[in-house]
Amino acid sequence: MYADTFDQSSLIKRLRRLGSQDYGPSAWALSTGLYFQSMQLFDQPGRYGLISGGNFGRRTLRMARLHARVHAGVAYRPRRAGQLIAEALVAEGVDLVFGIPGSHILDIYDGLADVRDKVRHVTCRHENNAAWMAGMYGRLTGRPGVYLATAGPGAINSMSAVAQAYTTATPLVSITGSPLTSDYRESLHAVDDPDFTARMFRPITKWSYRVRRREELPDALRRAFAIARSDRTGPTHVEIPWDILQAEPAEFPEYRPARVIRRHPDPGVVRTAAEILRRARRPVICCGVGVVRSRAQAEVGELAARVGAPVVITGDGYGALTEDHPLYVGVLTLGAFGRDPFPASIFRKADAVLAVGLRAGTPQAEAITDAAPDGYVFIGFDRESNLPARAAAAQVCDNRLFLRALLRELAGFRRDPDPALVELIRRYRQTLRTGLAAELENYRQARPIHFGLAVKELFDRLDEDAIVVTDVGVHNVWANQLARVRRPDSLQVVGRWAEMGFALPGTIAAKLVYPNRQVVGVTGDGCFLMSDNDFATAVQERANILLLIMNDSQYGMIYKMQVDRFERAYASELYTPNFARYAEAFGAAGFRVEDPADLPAVIDRALKASREVPTIVDVVSGYTYPYPPVDRIVAELVSLSPPAGPG
Repeated sequence: MYADTFDQSSLIKRLRRLGSQDYGPSAWALSTGLYFQSMQLFDQPGRYGLISGGNFGRRTLRMARLHARVHAGVAYRPRRAGQLIAEALVAEGVDLVFGIPGSHILDIYDGLADVRDKVRHVTCRHENNAAWMAGMYGRLTGRPGVYLATAGPGAINSMSAVAQAYTTATPLVSITGSPLTSDYRESLHAVDDPDFTARMFRPITKWSYRVRRREELPDALRRAFAIARSDRTGPTHVEIPWDILQAEPAEFPEYRPARVIRRHPDPGVVRTAAEILRRARRPVICCGVGVVRSRAQAEVGELAARVGAPVVITGDGYGALTEDHPLYVGVLTLGAFGRDPFPASIFRKADAVLAVGLRAGTPQAEAITDAAPDGYVFIGFDRESNLPARAAAAQVCDNRLFLRALLRELAGFRRDPDPALVELIRRYRQTLRTGLAAELENYRQARPIHFGLAVKELFDRLDEDAIVVTDVGVHNVWANQLARVRRPDSLQVVGRWAEMGFALPGTIAAKLVYPNRQVVGVTGDGCFLMSDNDFATAVQERANILLLIMNDSQYGMIYKMQVDRFERAYASELYTPNFARYAEAFGAAGFRVEDPADLPAVIDRALKASREVPTIVDVVSGYTYPYPPVDRIVAELVSLSPPAGPG
C-alpha cells in the first residue's frame, strides 16, 4: 500500500495518461498529487517530495514548488531541517518528546528549543528507555510517541523497545541521526553499509526510511506519522543524515499532517456477523489489542449488552472492557503461567464467537480459531492475506468502525443477558479474588516476603484511576491477576516481546502524561537493574512515581524454569543493593521491608511520599513461592456449563 519511492518512469507514464507532452511543472505537480491520492495518504495537491531514481533539474523543482505554492495554498519559507522537524512535531500534536542529545542530531535539538513552550523534551539516560517512554506515550494518548537518538549506537540501543512497540501495535515514531551521506567508511558512528541502520529497523517497524535529500524530509515525516497511526498501529523510523540536518536554510513548505487511513468494514461481513449473533444461543466476544488501540471499549460494552454475550480478552487486550461490566469474564490465557481455565470454558461452550482486534496468523489467534465454533467471525487487526479460512466471515478493518456498523445493523434487536450467566460470571470473579486473597494469607508471616502479598497490599490502597505498569517475572504473574482494571488504561503490560526493565520507563512516561493520577510500577530487582539509570530522569522531571521492587536477589522465573526442567539452577543468582538507599542517593524516597507485618504501614507511607517525590519500596522477597493457583480456586465453577440463552 505504501510505495517507498516515486521514480521518474512511473511519473512519465502517469503524465502520458494525462495527455501531457511537455512534462511541464503543472502536469508534474498534478500527477504527483494524483499519485499520493492513489496511496490514500496525501490529499493535498502539489506534493513534490519522496522522489528518487529520477534526474530532475533545479528549474523543474523550482517550478513545481511555485505550482504548489499558487495552487495548493502552501506557504514556503526558509528554515533549517531541525526547525522543520520541530514544526512537524507541533503540527502532529506531539507535546512530549524523549531522547538523548547527540552530535549527529544537535540541529534537531536547536529546532526544539524554539518550540519548548509547545513540546516538552525529556532527557533520558539510555536510548532504549527513551523509546519505551515514547511507546507508553503512544499507548496512553493514541498519538505516536516520539523519541530522538543519535546515529549508530544511539539508534541501535533503542531497537529492543521499538520491537516491543511493533509486537504491541503501539504508535511510535523513531527519529534518528545518520552519518554523512557521502562519508561512511569508518566515520563517526558509522559502519561500511550506509543503509545499515534503516535496514536494521525494517523488520521491527511498519516503515523505515533513510532520507537521501533534504527535499524528501517533509514527506518522510508525514509518512512516518501517518503510517504509525494507520491500519494496525505501530512504530516507524526515519533516519536523517548529519549533512542534511546541518545544511543552510532552505525553502520548505508549511508542514501539514497527512490523512490517516481507516479501513471501512465490508457491509456483507457486517450483515453476516449480525445474523450469526442474532441466531446464537451462547455468543462470546473475544477482544484483542486492536480494540484497545482503536479506542473501541464503549462499543464492545454496548454490543455485549445488546446480544447478551460474555467478553473474554487476550493477554494483550487489557482494557478492552473494564471489570465493572457484568459480562466481562477475564483473560483467555494460552501461556504457561497463571493459566485460568474459566474463560476458556466459557469460550469452548460458545455456539458463536466474534473475535475482534486479533492479529491473524499468530499462535494466539490460531489457537482461538481452532477452538471456535462454526459461527465464527474474525475481524482482524493486520493483513488480509492470512485471515482464517474456517471463519464464516472475516475481514481486516478498523475495529471501532466495524463495531459501530454492527451496532447499526443490530438496531432494534436486543437479547438481555441471561441472569444465570451474569451470576456465574460474578461468582467466578468473586471466587477468584477471595481465593487469591485466602491463598496469600497462608504466607502472611512468611519470610522472605511473598510477591503476591506485597502486590495485594499495594493494589488494595490505590485510587480508582491509578495506572499500574508491570514488568517481566513471577511478580508480573501475580500483579496481572490482582490488578483492578477499572479504566481502559488501568493496567499496562509489557507484551509478548517480554523485555525486562519496562516498569521504570513506563511509569515515568505515564506520570508525565497524567501528572494528577497515581502511577505505580511492579518490578523485580533483575528488571529494575536493566533500566535503572533513568531513575535519575524520574527525579529530574519530577515524575513522582512509586516503584514496588521485589528484591529476591535472583532471576526468579529463570530459577523456576531451571529447577522444573533440570532439578537444579545455575547462574540465576544476583547481587542487589539496598534499593531504599539507592533512591535516597538520588534525593528520592526509599523504604525497605523485610517483615511482612510491616507492609501495610510502609506502603501507606510510601504512597504519601510519592505525592512529592519518586519513591521506591524495596521488598525483600522470596523466589521459591508458587504461581497463583487459579485453576484450583475456580475448578468448581469451570464444571458449570454456561446456560443457553433464549434462541
